[in-house]
Amino acid sequence: MKNVTRFLALILVGCASVLFAQTDTAVLFGLVKDTSGGSIVGAKVVVRNLGTGVQRELETDAKGLYYFTLLPPGAYEITAESASFKSYRNSAVTVQVAQVARLDIELPVGSTSEHIEVSNNASVLNTENATQGTVISQEKIPSLPLNGRQFLQLALPGSS
Repeated sequence: MKNVTRFLALILVGCASVLFAQTDTAVLFGLVKDTSGGSIVGAKVVVRNLGTGVQRELETDAKGLYYFTLLPPGAYEITAESASFKSYRNSAVTVQVAQVARLDIELPVGSTSEHIEVSNNASVLNTENATQGTVISQEKIPSLPLNGRQFLQLALPGSS
C-alpha cells in the first residue's frame, strides 16, 4: 500500500509539472509614473478585453506597479487615472499566448477630465524572462512539414 501511495504521488507531481509548463493565458504588467519618473501609488488601472467586453481593475501597489495575470490572448484597452493627473487610455494593446508583457504608463500632471489617448499599436516588452515564442497564423499551418497531417506533432518535442 505504501508503494502504491508513493507511485500515485509521483504521477501527480509529474502531471502537475506538465500542466504548468504551458499556459494559454498572458500577463500584462507595468509601472505607472509621472513625467519626472516617480511612481504613482494607488492609481486606478483598468484593462478591458475588446473582444468580450470583460474588464478588470486594480490599484497600483506601493511601488506604482500594476499586474494583471491570466489574461486571455487578444486585443485590450488599458486606462489609468489618478487624482491630480491626466487620465491615460490606450486601445491598441495586444497580448499573445504565454506572453509576459510590460507596458509602462506615464501620467502628466493635470485635471482628470483631460486625458492622453494612444491610438497606435503599443509596444509591449517581455523583460521578465528569455523565453521566445510565436503565434502561427492560420495561413502558415498548411505549409508546415507534418507527417500524415497530424496536428499533435506541433506540440510534441523532438518530432519533425
